Amino acid sequence: MNTFTEASNVDPEVSGKANLSKQPSKYLEQFYYDTAVGNPEALELCLKVIGPDRILFGTDHPYVEKAEAKTIDCISRTRLTMEQRDKIYHLNARKLFKA
Repeated sequence: MNTFTEASNVDPEVSGKANLSKQPSKYLEQFYYDTAVGNPEALELCLKVIGPDRILFGTDHPYVEKAEAKTIDCISRTRLTMEQRDKIYHLNARKLFKA
C-alpha cells in the first residue's frame, strides 16, 4: 500500500489536490532531507523512500547539546553501506553546492 499514490487517486473535489500534475511521491524527489532525525529506523525509512542521493548530514545544533556526536551515533546504528554514508556525510553536499 502506497499512501502517496492512493492520496492522488482520491476525488479532487474531496481531497483538494486537483492541481497535482504528477503522483505525490514524485514531489518528494524535489527536496533534500537531513539526518537530524535522532532515530536510526527513521533514517533507514527515509533512505528506503527517498534513496541515498537526497539525504544530507544535518544536526539540530545549537538547539541539541552534542548534536553532531548524536547524529553520527544515529547514523552508525543504521545498516547503511559505506557508499551511502559517504554520500550522506559529504558527497551529496559537494554535488548540491558544486564544491
